[in-house]
Amino acid sequence: MKTLLILSLLTLSLCGNASKIKNYLRSHKFTSAGAAGLMGNLEAESGLRPDVYEYSKQKIIGLSQADYIRKTNDGSYKNFIRDGAGFGLAQWTYWSRKEALLNACRGKIADLNCQLSFLVSELRHSFSKVYHTLTSSHNVDDCCDIVLLKFERPYNARGQIGKRRALCRKYQ
Repeated sequence: MKTLLILSLLTLSLCGNASKIKNYLRSHKFTSAGAAGLMGNLEAESGLRPDVYEYSKQKIIGLSQADYIRKTNDGSYKNFIRDGAGFGLAQWTYWSRKEALLNACRGKIADLNCQLSFLVSELRHSFSKVYHTLTSSHNVDDCCDIVLLKFERPYNARGQIGKRRALCRKYQ
C-alpha cells in the first residue's frame, strides 16, 4: 500500500509539472515538437521534478535530498557546484552549469519556475543550435535527438535514442 501511495504521488507530481512545463515552453516560443523533445528528455533525467538530485551521489555526499536543497539554499553546503551530482530538471552536473544554476536560483534552487527560466536562458545563450531547433522544428524526433546528443549528453547517449524518442512522443 505504501508503494502504491508513493507511485500515486509521483504520478500527480509528474502530471502537474508536465502541464506547467509545457505551458512555460510554449509561452517562450517553443514549437509543440520542441517542447515535447525537451520534456521527454527532462522526464528521463529527473521525472520532471526540479528537486531531484542524483541518487547515486547521495551516499557519497551524505545528505538527503531535502538536506541537500535546504543547505544549498541557505549556503551551508559549500560544494554544490563541484560535487559532481546531477541536480534539477535537467540534472545539471558540470560545475560551470551548476554554478550558473546556483547564481540564477540562489535561495530557491529547487523552484520549478526558476529552473525553467534558467533552462530557457541556458539554451538560448549557451546552446543556440539546440534552442533554434526547439523553437523552429516540427519534427519531435529531431528535437528529441538534439536535446539528448547536444544538451543532455548522458553516458551512452546514442544507445538511449529509442527510449528517449518514446518519452518525447508522449508529450506531443
